[in-house]
Amino acid sequence: MKVLVRGGCGFLGSHVCEYYKKLGEEVVSFDNLTKHEFMRTGYDVEGARLYNWNLLKGLGVSLVRGDIRNKEELFKAAKDCDYIVHTAAQPAMTIAIENPELDITTNVIGTFNVLEVARRYDIPMVNCSTIHIYGNKINETLVEGETRFIRSPPTINEEHPILQGTITPLHASKRSAEIYVQSYADTYGLEIATFRLTGMYGPRQFGGEDHGWVANFAIRTLLRMPIKIFGTDKQVRDILYVSDAVEAFDAFYKRRKPGLYNIGGGIKNI
Repeated sequence: MKVLVRGGCGFLGSHVCEYYKKLGEEVVSFDNLTKHEFMRTGYDVEGARLYNWNLLKGLGVSLVRGDIRNKEELFKAAKDCDYIVHTAAQPAMTIAIENPELDITTNVIGTFNVLEVARRYDIPMVNCSTIHIYGNKINETLVEGETRFIRSPPTINEEHPILQGTITPLHASKRSAEIYVQSYADTYGLEIATFRLTGMYGPRQFGGEDHGWVANFAIRTLLRMPIKIFGTDKQVRDILYVSDAVEAFDAFYKRRKPGLYNIGGGIKNI
């Protein structure tokens, strides 16, 4: 099997590449290596962009430096591939607000281009979405307990109302991408699973204040630097270990059950 990973040098994408390479599969990473240029960390991340590139190179992953907004580059990289995992995105709400053009071209046009590749070659695809789809009201019902906030009901399923409360360009772009994915699955019969991911953590998460908050909090604590909190004190997430997400993607490929899936770490990981 030949797997194409969009955003393969990112946090999640690099783990997808590593997972399939260790299974003996042929893996192609497609990444423009620009994410860290937009992250305001307050500490040195000079080597972050190339860290995963060099790691994957050592594992024998085929590396393509390209942009998902460039359709021709995508088509070339996808030749003879059997499966696409689309992790490339602009994930930060702060950056979406500051640069909505970057946000929409990456998250909507970029996803459209990936869908065109899947349609041309008729191959299954994983699309990575976000818990942000549900809007900023999902935590309004939280009650403060002795050690944690408590939700009633305790979980949110895929039928939960979306885009509740005020929305930002990030909400708009990620939901637009989901709709395009659903339309391509329905219209062209493509096998696609969209995963709405909660906050993740794990090795190689070069987090900044805009995205990757688990690593960012840990790094800034170790460096004795202040931590900036956006929003309210009720921004609660059930954090998900990165390899669990990768295994969920693989389960979709093996079982071929297209659809929309929430994926998080569960109540014990809040």
